[in-house]
Amino acid sequence: MWVQGAMPVEDAAELEWLLPQFTGSHRQLTMHVPDGYPAHCRVLHRPDPPGGPDRPPLRWADIAARTGAVIHPGVQWHRLIGSATTDNDGGTVSGDLYAEWNGYAPSIGQIDATQFLILADILSRHTSTADDVFFGFWEGNGRINTNDGSFFPGISPARFRLGGRQQIVVRGDLSAVVGTQRVPWPTPNAMWPADRSWYLATEVDFDSTIIAGDESLIAELLAHPELEALRASVDLDLTCFGDTIN
Repeated sequence: MWVQGAMPVEDAAELEWLLPQFTGSHRQLTMHVPDGYPAHCRVLHRPDPPGGPDRPPLRWADIAARTGAVIHPGVQWHRLIGSATTDNDGGTVSGDLYAEWNGYAPSIGQIDATQFLILADILSRHTSTADDVFFGFWEGNGRINTNDGSFFPGISPARFRLGGRQQIVVRGDLSAVVGTQRVPWPTPNAMWPADRSWYLATEVDFDSTIIAGDESLIAELLAHPELEALRASVDLDLTCFGDTIN
């Protein structure tokens, strides 16, 4: 099980408040996080290199300083490094959306363990129910599909459509993750506490994680020195066509 003691959610009534709140189109933030939260931010996934600690991760801003790109809420990796062009009006792509830059690239659809632990610590302090949190995982993840008992206890859990993706949801203790030396893999594609104070989404095709919550939470995330977080509007386009500045 992903979190010790967590149990799969089978009853749709437990998600009754949530499912109708994904009101946006595929080019809006509210396709991925539920509508109604006052503030949002986007956490850019660290561009990690192969080879371990000899090559520490870079920030997107470090790369932008070398490529001449602009860091803004809708910045896209392929535009940051100039590996592809996108025609928003024509809906066309030319080039490699997932190219590396000098061996560096952010993870797609997964936030790395270092960033996740930082988020888990902050998020657990911004809810009264850190011991009662829902974790969603995209059903297409190979680890989940193995169903050998290492992720789920040999069962076939229910699926729920969260943000345009069929996901398996488990309910457990986020506090159990905070302070651990090793985060279980994969990290969640969705996460929210029972008191609904915030919502986290990592869409499987995106190189960033979206968090919705109150102003104090978003301000803390934006200010954290080890997170590269950008304030986001509800109509932010995070598809490959969204970066119209670089």
